[in-house]
Amino acid sequence: MTVEELQTALKGRGVAMLLLLLSLPFCVVPVPGLSTPFGIAVLLMGIRIAFGQKPWLPKFIRQRSISPSRLVKVLAGGIRFARTMEKVVKPRMQFLHRWPGAMNLIGVGIASGGLLLAVGLRARGQEESLFLHRGFTANAFVRVASDNTVTVIVKHLEMGQGTYTGLPTLVAEELDADWTKVRIDDAPLDRKYGGQGVGGSDAIRSDWDALRRVGATARACLVAAAAAEWNVSASECDTSPHTVRHVRSGREARYGSLAARAAALAVPRDVALKDPSRYRLIGTRVNGADNHKIVTGQPLFGIDVRLPNMKFAAVAKCPVFNGRPVKIDATRARQVPGVRDIVEIGGLDNPTQLMPGVAVVADSTWAAFKGRDALIVQWDEGPYSDESSASLTDQFEKLLAAPPATLHNSGRVDEALASAATVVDNTYSFPFASHATLEPHNCAADYRNGELWIRGPIQMPMSAQTTVARATGIEAGKVHVQSTRIGGGFGRRLLSDYAAEAAVVAKAIGGAVMVIDNREGDLQHDYYRPAAMQRLRAGVDASGQIIAWDHIIASCSRNVYRKDPRAPYSTESYGSYVGRVQSIEQLDADLQPTGIPNARLRYGNPLTGVATGAWRAPAHVVNAFTVETTIDELATKAKRSGSVESRSVAGMRQRWGH
Repeated sequence: MTVEELQTALKGRGVAMLLLLLSLPFCVVPVPGLSTPFGIAVLLMGIRIAFGQKPWLPKFIRQRSISPSRLVKVLAGGIRFARTMEKVVKPRMQFLHRWPGAMNLIGVGIASGGLLLAVGLRARGQEESLFLHRGFTANAFVRVASDNTVTVIVKHLEMGQGTYTGLPTLVAEELDADWTKVRIDDAPLDRKYGGQGVGGSDAIRSDWDALRRVGATARACLVAAAAAEWNVSASECDTSPHTVRHVRSGREARYGSLAARAAALAVPRDVALKDPSRYRLIGTRVNGADNHKIVTGQPLFGIDVRLPNMKFAAVAKCPVFNGRPVKIDATRARQVPGVRDIVEIGGLDNPTQLMPGVAVVADSTWAAFKGRDALIVQWDEGPYSDESSASLTDQFEKLLAAPPATLHNSGRVDEALASAATVVDNTYSFPFASHATLEPHNCAADYRNGELWIRGPIQMPMSAQTTVARATGIEAGKVHVQSTRIGGGFGRRLLSDYAAEAAVVAKAIGGAVMVIDNREGDLQHDYYRPAAMQRLRAGVDASGQIIAWDHIIASCSRNVYRKDPRAPYSTESYGSYVGRVQSIEQLDADLQPTGIPNARLRYGNPLTGVATGAWRAPAHVVNAFTVETTIDELATKAKRSGSVESRSVAGMRQRWGH
């Protein structure tokens, strides 16, 4: 086999490719180290791959034959070279930490007695790093290194809800790990992790069993490794934090010392989980796994991402919702120092995926913002150019007077209201509300060799991949997404329009770019909580029981705005009371009252061009506010507790017919 044939055969296979890069020159000229031209060539080839270029070898090397015995020798030499690099690199690691993005370009993890060497481009979104290590990877979610550190790969992103602490705690509990030795890493989008993305406050619930099994599996492997080393039965061994113990002989071994042996063992399929009475971490207060990084200002968030030769872009959008550019005069914008390019963004049919606009690409955020300010754009303002708060309020009032859709009607609501001892009749008005996240709109994208690498504060990486593919025309398999820690979501990051913007601009300029907005633009072009007006009439009888409920919701529909074929009310009615139901399938996941005998829910949506999206909380907040304040008022009038009143109308499971 020739060198060229081996290179082609191993292309894209992480471990083999790294070994190839370390050893190929020495297959033809057996001179070790970096002091020879061939050693330098190895380094240059590594740099070429790091920057997404094709590895290159001289013709006379590519066509040389490789003997199996020589290949074995040079691979061993490559490992010795890596050990030498450990001694050189380790004292200088602090310098790399001070260079933003450096550790995302070249990650070198050093451990006493073992090595984890990763050469990749995590900040650039490249999923597959090249690993040469003597640690132990139990599965896709946990790695145990020979320096005793345990790295948990977290597939659900962190945006302040504690995912980066809560999910690793599940693994560490079953692994019986020392929490001070636990590290975290965010997972790239990859089917091996299953569903990725969070919403509805369900990260812990959805992965409660799976991640505990991950930890238990890793623990079982380490116990088996210790048992094999001591020539005893695994059933005679137990664990204490980060240690396997043989109870009868008193022998102990730290996890790191067992990592290499554990890596060679078969991974068990069925493992026992701890009894909750033995929990050490779950249910207790533990420090955040990356608290130190946060308080020392290390680059964690989307806005911190830096890529080689990265530009910055600011997008100008129509000041009227649903407008689009028809004529662009970029003369003055191009005169701003640092402005490099102007890119028109066409938008998608679903405006929550991508709005039309004009991107100004520059060397810095300052130049991008100044260039955007200097743009002269003629806009087609679309069909809603005359919309105002007054016109929307007028629509709301007409819908409350004659709601077009009845979603639920049970009993005799009007008769019950007429006979009620006490009736409340409340009208509520809710404005559009911006998310105003602490970290403004941003995302980085890198276009190389027909593929895109996306990295930023992305809550739903799977849908981001689909949206980017649709916006750029690049097949989804060539769109690689990796989320960062998010500086606030509240529903805004459920959408991935900012990833699509970055992708479109990156493809247009043929390189790396971060699309970013200032606070003014972030507020002006948000996807707001839908404005609404609601009327709720409810009555209680002489004993204080709620006997009548008539709720009308007039709300801007997110389904209508995003051109979703589903019913306009499906995104706006959840969290509302619907009276008695025949089966649980008629309810949303939210706890809704079923014990009111006479109940009616009606709905109507106005025509509006204002951009709308989800805004905080699994239940629709405006509906919850309307419902709960009305119950409190009824309870006060009936001299009852509001919480008791809520429970009395919620109904029990048997009322649902199940």
